[in-house]
Amino acid sequence: PGHGVEALAYRLSLLTEKGEGAMTDGKVPIASRLGARNLAREWKRDLHSFEGRDTMHLVVSAKGDSDMDAFRSAVRAYLHESFPQNKFMWGVHSDKKENGQGHIHAHAVIAMRGSDGSKLHPNIKTFRNWRETFAEKAQAEGLKIVATAAAERASSQSYGAKDKSIVDAAEHPRRQQDSGVGRLRQL
Repeated sequence: PGHGVEALAYRLSLLTEKGEGAMTDGKVPIASRLGARNLAREWKRDLHSFEGRDTMHLVVSAKGDSDMDAFRSAVRAYLHESFPQNKFMWGVHSDKKENGQGHIHAHAVIAMRGSDGSKLHPNIKTFRNWRETFAEKAQAEGLKIVATAAAERASSQSYGAKDKSIVDAAEHPRRQQDSGVGRLRQL
């Protein structure tokens, strides 16, 4: 969550730095930090800075080999369906790892209070619904995306050096040392 015009301006300026075509809910491009700051000022009357959360920062993602245009269309449809009364701005970018496979993700900054006066109060059920809506929009664009929570994607503990040494010892036991027990020694 963010609080006030300054938090909104900061989030929007990050969209313009990292985004490929950051835009408003009305499909107006946000091309610079100055443009982001001016848009944040335009939102001032919609922000209620005496409250803890005026805006929220939401991220949705897909695998790096996903079609970028289909992903953008899915994000746009998702945001318009999920936040019809709320102002939002968003941008898409890709993180590439060394092997060329990263992930594409969209950052959205969304006003917590809608034009109808309603306020978003996201909870676990809300996030599940948002994930399901995004997955539906992505699948409609031909993307292979399912609604999964971070807890569902969690993996087991990492495999560290200690674990490796235990496995190595089990796979390659040391030869038994001659203890001299039960043997006669020649003198």
